[in-house]
Amino acid sequence: MSDEEVSNDGAEDARERRRKRRARPGKVDWFAWYWRDWLTHAAVRAMDRSERGGLVDILSQTWGTPTPGMYTEDQARAWAGYTAEEWATHRDRFLACHVVRPNGVWVHPGSRAEALASKRRLTRAKKASRKALQKRWGAKDMNAVRMAQGHLVTSTVRQSVEPKRSERQASTESHAGSRDGSPVSAGAVAGEMLARLAEVAGGGRRS
Repeated sequence: MSDEEVSNDGAEDARERRRKRRARPGKVDWFAWYWRDWLTHAAVRAMDRSERGGLVDILSQTWGTPTPGMYTEDQARAWAGYTAEEWATHRDRFLACHVVRPNGVWVHPGSRAEALASKRRLTRAKKASRKALQKRWGAKDMNAVRMAQGHLVTSTVRQSVEPKRSERQASTESHAGSRDGSPVSAGAVAGEMLARLAEVAGGGRRS
């Protein structure tokens, strides 16, 4: 395989990873690793090397689920790579790293706490983004998604009517004024653009 083929394969793999991330919103491809906790946690230090490797696999697998840090005992066993017979020997050392809820769900406290903290950070980031978009567009009653979509639509309309601009010199930019010098609102601009788009779609005929 040539270097060019290897490079192309790598690019395709990267695109596929991005596609999968977009297809599973809310999930992440990484998690925080607190090395000091790992090296000093008594229950982890009581494990042998294979068990510590199994615990890393469990923590990695759980972050790919909708509830990071929470799973069944059977999931923990399978993710750690043990058969049912082998599990009987290793179960207690894994159990020491977890809290078991009354319904039997195993909870890894560190991973669960980090997952909830990540969710709070994401919520704060979304709120900050929404406020920034509202300030940018001056539309207090629109959410961030609608504003972003509105910007995309406006850009598309502007590109569609570009050939008509030389025929009609009335301003279609949000920062421009009207012909008599008075300000033009963003709503008026959008309405004019939509009207022009309808004109283009109808072959230049206006009703």
